[in-house]
Amino acid sequence: MAENFLLVYPHAGQQLTRQFDQARVLIGRSVLCDVVIDSAELSRKHAEILRDGDGWSLHDLDSRNGSAVNGTRVALQRLEHGDRIMLAPQADEPVLMEFRMQSQPTAKHSQGMLRDDLGRTSVVASIDLRELAQSLTVSRRAKLAAGTPHVVASDVISGRPVQIDAPGQNDSRLHLPVLSLFKSAGEVLAASENLDDMLQQVVNLIVHHLSGRRGVICLYDAETGEIEPRYFGHETVSVASPSSPVGQESGSSTQPFLVSRSILQEAIRVRRAMLVASTVDDPRFDSALSVHQMGIHAAVCVPLYHDGSVKGLIYVDSQSMAGPLGSRDLEVLTVLGLMVASGITQLSLRHDVARERTMRSRLARYNSPQVVDQIMHSAQRHEDEMLAGEYEVSILFADITGFMSMSENWTAAEVVQVLNLVFERLTATVFERDGTLDKYIGDAVMAVFGAPLRQADHAVRAVTTALEMQRTLDEFNRSRPDNPGLQMRIGINSGRVIAGDIGSPLRKAYTVIGDPVNVASRLETSIAKPGQIIIGPATFAQVSDKFACEPLPEVTLRGKRQTIRPYRVIGREDGGST
Repeated sequence: MAENFLLVYPHAGQQLTRQFDQARVLIGRSVLCDVVIDSAELSRKHAEILRDGDGWSLHDLDSRNGSAVNGTRVALQRLEHGDRIMLAPQADEPVLMEFRMQSQPTAKHSQGMLRDDLGRTSVVASIDLRELAQSLTVSRRAKLAAGTPHVVASDVISGRPVQIDAPGQNDSRLHLPVLSLFKSAGEVLAASENLDDMLQQVVNLIVHHLSGRRGVICLYDAETGEIEPRYFGHETVSVASPSSPVGQESGSSTQPFLVSRSILQEAIRVRRAMLVASTVDDPRFDSALSVHQMGIHAAVCVPLYHDGSVKGLIYVDSQSMAGPLGSRDLEVLTVLGLMVASGITQLSLRHDVARERTMRSRLARYNSPQVVDQIMHSAQRHEDEMLAGEYEVSILFADITGFMSMSENWTAAEVVQVLNLVFERLTATVFERDGTLDKYIGDAVMAVFGAPLRQADHAVRAVTTALEMQRTLDEFNRSRPDNPGLQMRIGINSGRVIAGDIGSPLRKAYTVIGDPVNVASRLETSIAKPGQIIIGPATFAQVSDKFACEPLPEVTLRGKRQTIRPYRVIGREDGGST
């Protein structure tokens, strides 16, 4: 059963090869598709490739311009290896794709190509990656001033003389094909936003540059020691069928692409790029089956080394028909490996910056710049900062009254303008006390103190903000020639809530939920009168020594069985009032 397949399709001006193993692969213009094609000729969801028993089928999703397989327009078609898929076949610029069967899925069975029994191999030459990386960080000017010649890859090749090199291959000058490889790789590394796409394009460049060779990029997990072959050079790679004898592949004369696990592990251990051959004994790679029997003359294994760590490996081998690999290939692939490892790091940093920018943008909608900075600079706080968690908070509801009478004499635009001006000032008072703006609800405001930045004095901050909000609204009324006479009811309650991004995958918003929130809302709508600040008993217990409060009769709030005693805030103990 074919558990995965390769799909070759146009992407960003290049032919991209990707491997899929899910049961459904959606193709179209929509960013929600698995394969996104930026073409106006395609429908948003144009077609899909479905697992069909022991194979795969193309299903056109009633697209506007249709789909074709091998030149024949189809609605549903079973796919075979090498089939040419054409989307929007009658359009001026149809989209061409190629379907390729892959006998082993990347995640589950790619470890099958790693073998411990690939015979007696010898390290013909190697390059110390730590020494090379260090030398490349030293400026040429500083080295010349010190009288030290500039170091190139060949300066740090170790081992006995390379016997399999082609004539002239030790020439250290870079030729145009090599420069073209580095240029193309640099463009890929700089432009890629996805690790899978980036490394697949890199291995495609390698096998194109080293015509007739086979390549794979493996990922390496330093914690577990696991090596996973992941990205294959699609032009030449074939994988041995589990039922086929070594050296043969079912339905193909191409030798199976098997990789020596011991070579990969040794390259990682010593941090060296290696050129290995199957010519003599080497005790480090002692096992049963000779690489020579597989037609492999040589292989290059290059750890993706950056800043002291290995992130993966490039492995390229050469069969007899392709000609031998030599020290020049080792040097080129070693430098390319350093570029790729740096590219992986830079891609990760770009993603970190993008996450931080997104995080900061989200936080800025709810919090003052000071709170945003504190959260962003806190240790080990990243994108999960806004996930749900328990917090001790104080919740403030403020409802502006008087807009109904205003709307009778003002236009809708005038009402909205005044409301926006009021909200601007009220939001500023929330941010001054490092509160979080939860939401605007019509002509009301909901604010939270104590989340996402925990605050021991959240209740004091909330009541202080409420007094400032009342003062700000009075100043606003006096500043208007028409004096709209707006007033505000405020309710505050404190307690433990769940705070975080809450909602559906399509729309989430930062908010708080829990019984203290409901009580605060009821205090504002049912108890507070225009111009008043009403607080619950939990809030009163935390602020009674700082604010003058008047106890009110016990009440039973809507939706509650037990009675509570609310309090009206008169002002600060130092004489300030509402």
